[in-house]
Amino acid sequence: MQNILLSYKFKLVFLLGKPLHPQSQYGIEQEHFRNKDIVQGKFVDTYQNLSHKAVLGLRWVSEHCNAVHTIVKMDDDVFLNLPSLSTLVLKLLEADRSDRLCVMFVNKATQIT
Repeated sequence: MQNILLSYKFKLVFLLGKPLHPQSQYGIEQEHFRNKDIVQGKFVDTYQNLSHKAVLGLRWVSEHCNAVHTIVKMDDDVFLNLPSLSTLVLKLLEADRSDRLCVMFVNKATQIT
């Protein structure tokens, strides 16, 4: 997966809170040590704390992605077609457009606005 991301100049990070079971923290730390791909907040990672995770992601992006043209935030149950996304982003950049692209799911149909 990492080679595919590098070929498209993508960086992948995982946003996490603290695990419900503290013994899981060791595995998270090992993953971060190996891949440097974990951004972890100081809140318990539960459904009720999704807004904290969203703010964590926005804060991390604002602090670490100053020269980045495109940010994609997605959940773990979403498939992202990297070649198609890369083509779309390149077209927007070539057209010198600074559009915001938002994908919404309405009635099980994908709409791009």
